[in-house]
Amino acid sequence: MKILFTYEFSFKKYGFGGGQVIALNFMNSLTRMGHSVSICCAGSDDDFFSKKSNYKFYFNNKKPNVFSSIQSAFHSIRIIKKIKPDLVCSFTGEAFAISYFCNKNDINFCTYIASPTLPYFSFKNPILSIKNIRYSLSHFFQYIGVLQSKKNYSISEYTYKQLIDNWGVSEETIENLGCGVSDNFLKNNTNSPNRVIDICSVGRIEYFQKPINIAAKALYKSESWNKWVVIGSGSDEKKLKKLIRELGYYNKVEFFSSMENNEVQNILSNTKISLLLSNHESFFITAYEAIASNNILIVSDVAQIKEDFSEFPTVFILDNNSEKKIIELLDHILNNYYELYEKTGMAKEYIISKYSWNKISKKLIDPFLN
Repeated sequence: MKILFTYEFSFKKYGFGGGQVIALNFMNSLTRMGHSVSICCAGSDDDFFSKKSNYKFYFNNKKPNVFSSIQSAFHSIRIIKKIKPDLVCSFTGEAFAISYFCNKNDINFCTYIASPTLPYFSFKNPILSIKNIRYSLSHFFQYIGVLQSKKNYSISEYTYKQLIDNWGVSEETIENLGCGVSDNFLKNNTNSPNRVIDICSVGRIEYFQKPINIAAKALYKSESWNKWVVIGSGSDEKKLKKLIRELGYYNKVEFFSSMENNEVQNILSNTKISLLLSNHESFFITAYEAIASNNILIVSDVAQIKEDFSEFPTVFILDNNSEKKIIELLDHILNNYYELYEKTGMAKEYIISKYSWNKISKKLIDPFLN
């Protein structure tokens, strides 16, 4: 089967996030199944990915911007006409035009939705609203595509409900496909408890979505740790570094703006605790990767975290991102680390059984196989 994915953002080594990781995992698993897989996306990667992969990248050689959905749509339609795929799957705002084109030309089409939100303007925080317009427009264009599509997949049960409540999408056109965890995490057998990184936090550094500043203040008041690794970038990165300098422990923190998936895996394989705070997630993939790396996890109650992990003794779920509670948990975990580490395999086995990319990829294409 010839499958084309479409994505309006770039795949540079530095500057891509969860959406690109998900797209790459779909392509990896479907290629292993024997399908011909390619993707349309923004920018160019200077052969970083295209020389190392068994699938084809069609770059539009444009930087992502406010008009990326439109640029990506026209670029993707050109490629669809050129390669004539059996199935087109859209991840982002380009869906608004591709869904119409595929319906008109009798081409199998579906969308994969992570965050069904619409643009809004807050008078309480106008600057943030303006900053977010780049992503809000993408969601709006994606919304148009979803309404035209006969087949829409959600990243989680949480997102499935949002598609109905927020976007008014008919249940007849939605299926909860789910999300997976990268094979390199699931197959990672590094199971030594002797790890040099006490705490790791991964994710976009934007206080509004991921209040890592609360973690920074909590760590200042805890004396039981020696090293914190922060992986991510964002609009509040300078603020976070300034805060940590003011608190006086900058020499105990190591920052990485971005990493490849295998580099993140190497960090997590040497980490005792993953501390992941968030105010909103559709599917908190970083939390699942941390568990697959035998980390003890302190995590916000977002998406399906509580449904999946409330019964496991090495996953500590915060009902609210309380500084005091984080301090208590850090001290408890590090004082009882080896005893807790022995139980990390329980949650990992659960992830392996439920979040395999091969299972999810097969589920995506099954309705379109003749």
